Amino acid sequence: MDNFETININNKLSDNIIDVNNNCDILAVDVKDIVFEYKRDVKVLNNLSLQIPKGKISALLGPNGTGKTTLIQTILGLHRPTSGSIHVFGVKPGLKESDIPGPGVGYMPQELALFEEFTINEILNYYGMIYHMNREEVMNRIENLRELLHLPEKSRLISQLSGGQKRRVSIAITMLHKPRLVILDEPTVGVDSLLRHKIWQYLEHMCKTDGQTVLITTHYIEEARSAGNVAFMSAGTILKQSEPNELMAEYECPTLEDVYYKLCINRRNSQHKLHELKPENTSNKEIKPKPVIKPQAKPFIDFQRVLALLWKYYTLTMRRPFFLYVYFLLPLIVLTCVRYAIGHTPRHVPIVVHNGEMDAPNSELSRQYIEAIDKEYVQIHEVRDFDDAYKSVVNGTNSLMISLSHNFTAQFETRMLDYLTLDEVELDESKIKLYVDFTNPAITVYVLKFIKYALNTMLEQNTYRFGENSVRFMHTLDIKEPVYGTYDFSLANQFGPGVLLGICHILPMIIAGLQIINDRKNNCLERIKCAGIKPIEIYLAHLLQNILLIAIQMLFTMFIAFVIYENEQKGSYFEVYLVLFFTGIQGMGFGLLTGLLLDSEPTFLVSICIKLNQYG
Repeated sequence: MDNFETININNKLSDNIIDVNNNCDILAVDVKDIVFEYKRDVKVLNNLSLQIPKGKISALLGPNGTGKTTLIQTILGLHRPTSGSIHVFGVKPGLKESDIPGPGVGYMPQELALFEEFTINEILNYYGMIYHMNREEVMNRIENLRELLHLPEKSRLISQLSGGQKRRVSIAITMLHKPRLVILDEPTVGVDSLLRHKIWQYLEHMCKTDGQTVLITTHYIEEARSAGNVAFMSAGTILKQSEPNELMAEYECPTLEDVYYKLCINRRNSQHKLHELKPENTSNKEIKPKPVIKPQAKPFIDFQRVLALLWKYYTLTMRRPFFLYVYFLLPLIVLTCVRYAIGHTPRHVPIVVHNGEMDAPNSELSRQYIEAIDKEYVQIHEVRDFDDAYKSVVNGTNSLMISLSHNFTAQFETRMLDYLTLDEVELDESKIKLYVDFTNPAITVYVLKFIKYALNTMLEQNTYRFGENSVRFMHTLDIKEPVYGTYDFSLANQFGPGVLLGICHILPMIIAGLQIINDRKNNCLERIKCAGIKPIEIYLAHLLQNILLIAIQMLFTMFIAFVIYENEQKGSYFEVYLVLFFTGIQGMGFGLLTGLLLDSEPTFLVSICIKLNQYG
């Protein structure tokens, strides 16, 4: 075991690393000395170097927590290394010249990353749209992959499949567009040994026929014997990389699992020694890879992919329509509650009248005044005792108290005919005194209107008694027609505009925010990013979807408010629609922005409540 080699952990592997500039026709992936840190001084990848030859299956082996997934995500351009370099087909991933992330790679994450509400046919067509495949090409590929992977009927929902069937669908998505580089993270978990063998056969056929390159991670270490190249990974670095048979011969082990065990033991015992990794000799290739085709220039926004996202949102909405029902039925419920709880004209509002002339022989004017109050809208309780009447208002039994003195008729007549002879006491006795509960100002103001109308009626009935001039001179305040609104008080018209604006602002805010948070939490997001979809395209699809929903919801809400419930509207309906529409756009914008900044539904809803509380 004297010649047992370990990887150089802390220094560059420079002598035997193939130069990417001179060997881009040999290597599919060339990783040199990369370091990646999630937190400062916590290295997930530590001076890691790896070479993946073109046209072969390469297996990345190692237990959970060694950094395999982070390495894959870095190769895909989803993470930027702290130091070191990565070239995929001679180009750094993420550059304009690279098709990775994008159609140049097919990535299958360890999580299934499927939309449960889609059928098999729908999810494959969705990714076909993302990859700009025409319908005929997608259908042909679906039939080929169904035969290869033993997929169920195309019309079956993903949610109805078993775990193994879902994994096969996930593999089909990865292979759909025949990418140059295929990355499979634990693809054979949950599938039977016969299908596992068939998948490996297909991967080998794919490499030989089409010159595709496959990088696969698996915890079935012996399964990796079928790979053309194996890399053992531990603690964020590569222990050894070579062909499986060469590794077993070099370390005199019957299995790759024994090789990995020896490498781990040797690493622990020899971390202080510096050795050079001898990579596989890739100069003699059986496969003549196809020449690298320079990808076309990428548009800033790919509207084909935006269309695919919109189709996805439409399909998901139709399959889980709860939020759609809430979005359109909530305005109906709120407006109905406003209409029947506070929107109708109040009737029989209880008031109390303290009539000091109840037992007096001369009570003509007080009786006329009380009779003139409209009994349809006001319910009168007449009492003799002032204190009892006042307490009924204090206790909330009545909304308002009218007090008429024991000598009201005589003093009011004197006031009208010979007011110059009145002293202070007589003047006070001629007044109609109101004691008002203003805790409900809308109802109180509404009742005061009928109190005023009753006084006018009483004066008109006594024109012959007081003279026309006296009655006319009593009205020194002449209220003309209102500029806006009407004197006929309506709670529905009073609260309606605020309710409409609130609905149109709050609902788009909540729905848009929850959608973007759900998209971010969905493990499919990583997969579609690897397919080349940009964050701006996801955001644009959300904008377009929500703008369409807002436009329809505003029309529906206005139809309920103005057609069904006949709320008063004076002016242009188009202007009302624009105000409501842009109020909805403002709410949607705030919801999307908040959803991007926050990572959970409860936090988002709390922030919305705080914002709405500021309006209160």
